[in-house]
Amino acid sequence: LLLEPSSTNLITFSEDFSGYVNQNTTDTANATTSPDGANNGTQLTNTTTSSNYIYRQVTLSTSTAYSISVFVKKGTSNIARLDTWDTTGSTQASVQINLDTEAISIITGTASFEKYSNDWYRLKVSFTSSGSLGTTYYRIFNDDGVNGSYIYMFGAMLEQQAYCTSYIPTAGTTITRAAETC
Repeated sequence: LLLEPSSTNLITFSEDFSGYVNQNTTDTANATTSPDGANNGTQLTNTTTSSNYIYRQVTLSTSTAYSISVFVKKGTSNIARLDTWDTTGSTQASVQINLDTEAISIITGTASFEKYSNDWYRLKVSFTSSGSLGTTYYRIFNDDGVNGSYIYMFGAMLEQQAYCTSYIPTAGTTITRAAETC
């Protein structure tokens, strides 16, 4: 039996990327069918040829294990990346995937992916928050470097533990799932 522990999604709007900062990208909500079957996948489109990502700042406890995940799907771009970095500019964990070949590059830290139906992939990174600053940024990249290309994204999740558990949707508050029992 595979039983999951209690976990909390610390991202308060897991399916709404409108509060993120766009870096040479635009995001369009409700652009495709997400893994849950609703039309709530977001399109992330490059507006230049480099440094194309969307990011969010979160405050974390220092020297603590965390995991971040997001669902991605190929659009006209086939390269997606998820990473975290601290205020010193140090990357804590990073994973890149080719959505055509499933070739994965773990740039740093602990990372993996999981394949879902309808060509969705869940990118996952785990890390220990660094330094005494406690501020971390996580970024979702459309990483092919082509102006106008796009990927889809859905369901961001941040957990305070050393690995990702199953997705917990949120809509305005953090949500905690109880531990499963047998």
